[in-house]
Amino acid sequence: MDGKKKQEPADTSETAQLNANLRHWKALLESLPQVRMEKIRHARHAIEQHQYDDDGIMEVTLDRICSDMRLD
Repeated sequence: MDGKKKQEPADTSETAQLNANLRHWKALLESLPQVRMEKIRHARHAIEQHQYDDDGIMEVTLDRICSDMRLD
């Protein structure tokens, strides 16, 4: 014997729950709005050039993220 413990197969109900969770998260991700990559590239460039106006942007961004994540 090599001392390694043989891994037991996952319980069917455990596997079913995992699959249900994965389906839930996949559906949630698919429901998110599309990211506008051009806006992200523009913001990154402005940050790199120290031209990004950051007064209040963090607070507004966090408020928007929290608002988008609320499940009504």
